[in-house]
Amino acid sequence: MMLIRSLAGTTICAFLMACSGAASVETPVVESKPAVIEPAAASPTPVAGQAAYLANCARCHGEHGEGTPKGIPMTSGHAIAHSADDYIAQIENGQRGKMPAFKDKLSNGEIAAIVTYVRDVLQADITPEMRAMQHHH
Repeated sequence: MMLIRSLAGTTICAFLMACSGAASVETPVVESKPAVIEPAAASPTPVAGQAAYLANCARCHGEHGEGTPKGIPMTSGHAIAHSADDYIAQIENGQRGKMPAFKDKLSNGEIAAIVTYVRDVLQADITPEMRAMQHHH
């Protein structure tokens, strides 16, 4: 809208000068480029993480993080004591004979979204005290 007003003002000014018989005055041409606003980097959301978790993790860790014979529960035991960085490293690198590595399958954003989902949704009822009481290895 501002660009239209600016162009309209310049056009009207040039028109008035031409009609008034004023000496030939060159109207400077000002090239302006619209400001480009880069979107902020998207933060991982639990919603995005849920889809990635269900597609990649639920088979072993359970749909609700309850665990299965193939994978530990995400809602109890030592898993609740792990930091977000611990989870990221575990998902990226796996653990020989226990969990596959996902660094070549999932993007950094997908891994971050899974961790956000696990910590903010599946572990929503876990207090800091509960996390501290668990043995961390």
